[in-house]
Amino acid sequence: MAQCNNCQHNWSWSYSFKKLFTFKDEVYCPSCETAQYVSKRGRNHMSMVAMVPMFICFVLIAFNVQTSVVIIIEIIGYILAILTLPFFYKLSNEKEYFF
Repeated sequence: MAQCNNCQHNWSWSYSFKKLFTFKDEVYCPSCETAQYVSKRGRNHMSMVAMVPMFICFVLIAFNVQTSVVIIIEIIGYILAILTLPFFYKLSNEKEYFF
């Protein structure tokens, strides 16, 4: 779960989930109101979690699983991936770039 680097306040799952969809570089701690940034490591982990259902799809297609079953598993996989993303939300005091 996300933790503020300034005051060490642990963010709730619901607050972290809401902040996933703000699409802003900085997010503010609900406790101390300081600007925090999603860390490079956190972004990498979240992107890997989001790609897991896609890899599952490729495996199912390779084994000739019915299309309707693949679609159902994909929908469930993406829902589970989105619901677990707040657990991989890591914060930093500074903006970190991919490069």
